[in-house]
Amino acid sequence: MFLAAVAGLITSLAMLPGTLFSQTTAIVGNIAGGLDPAYCIGYAFLPGVDSELISVILIPAAGLFLMIWHTMFGRTLYQLGRLKGKS
Repeated sequence: MFLAAVAGLITSLAMLPGTLFSQTTAIVGNIAGGLDPAYCIGYAFLPGVDSELISVILIPAAGLFLMIWHTMFGRTLYQLGRLKGKS
């Protein structure tokens, strides 16, 4: 789970300097990509903190931003596919 979260973070970081994806898509991906590994790290390395509290705060927030990011990412890929099909 942690490696998949880091992969999403790396992907969204790679979007920032480019022009293919909007800056909004990259920023939403960075937020989602930051919250997801934060949960994994917090759950594993902060035993003094209530793990249920971490779960209740970070998992829904990461999930919401991931859904938004995947929708924005997918929409851009769909538009690129439509452009490629017309040429």
